[in-house]
Amino acid sequence: MRETNRVYFLGAGASVPDGYPVTAWLSCAVAAFLKYDREDKGRESRLETYLASVYGINRAEIDSSAEMWDKYIDDELAFTSPFESAMPEIIDLLSMLDLAIVDNASFGPGGNEKSRREFRTTSAVARPSRSSHRSSTPVN
Repeated sequence: MRETNRVYFLGAGASVPDGYPVTAWLSCAVAAFLKYDREDKGRESRLETYLASVYGINRAEIDSSAEMWDKYIDDELAFTSPFESAMPEIIDLLSMLDLAIVDNASFGPGGNEKSRREFRTTSAVARPSRSSHRSSTPVN
C-alpha cells in the first residue's frame, strides 16, 4: 500500500472559516485568563501588574479584551470584523513569558521566591467557570 504524505499550511486567516482564531485574537485569551484568575484569587496577578507597568494596560482594558474572547468562544464569527484590544500581541506575551522562565525571573518587585512561577498554568485560555464547546490549547 502506497503511503501519501500531506502537509497543510494554515495561516493568514485561512483557518478562520473552520473556527480557528487568528494569532491576533489569542492575546484576548490571555486577557480572559487574567480576568478570571483575578476574580478567582481576589487579587491581580503579577503578570497583570507587569502589563500595566510596561504596556500601560488598565483593568478595564484587560476585561474588555476578555469579553471579546468570551464572545469568540460563544460564536467564532464574532471576530469577523476588526476588533480593538489593548493587549500586546501574543508573540510579545509569549516571548516575555519565555524570558521570565529561562531567567527564573519574577514580574516585578514584591515577588515571593516560592511563588515566582504563578504564571505557569495549564488553564491559560480556559474559562474556569464554564466549559466551552471546543478544547483550548494552554499558553505556557
